[in-house]
Amino acid sequence: MTKSLRTVAALLFCCACDAAVAPALTAAAVLADIHARGPYAVVQGIWEKPEWDELLGKVETGQTAWLHVAVAIYPGTDAGSAEELTSAVGVALLHDPRQVLLRVAPVLGLEGICSAPDTDDPRWPTREKVIANLDDRIAAVSSLSDRTVASVRASCLKHLRKNRALLLSPNGPYS
Repeated sequence: MTKSLRTVAALLFCCACDAAVAPALTAAAVLADIHARGPYAVVQGIWEKPEWDELLGKVETGQTAWLHVAVAIYPGTDAGSAEELTSAVGVALLHDPRQVLLRVAPVLGLEGICSAPDTDDPRWPTREKVIANLDDRIAAVSSLSDRTVASVRASCLKHLRKNRALLLSPNGPYS
């Protein structure tokens, strides 16, 4: 093997190793990046890359730090990225509906968060799976009982139930 081929092979190996041990995305790192470069630059840097999907998956957990990331990065989103982020926050309703409704919904919008899961998402390939996920969201939001969330809870439930009825209607996406 020539010296230049060995050099290229060594570089490719190093790149592969670096990718294999790339640090996991953390909420603190994303927030620091947002504060340093702004939300738009951060979204543009990770949109349509594995990091964007990783961020969305972490937002879906409903962990407080990742809900803060959702709020902080939202001003840097546009049509597609805003829709995906809002959908991820909708999934987070399953884990921490109180924080989603009180902290995130005022920024991202209640109607988008309190909607049905994305029917194009491979995790919900059938009407039955979409309805089951929507029913889980309804149950999670219904479990909130304190007065500080009563109004937003009622509004969210109204949107969720409206979406459920639409999915089951003869004019819905599965008809």
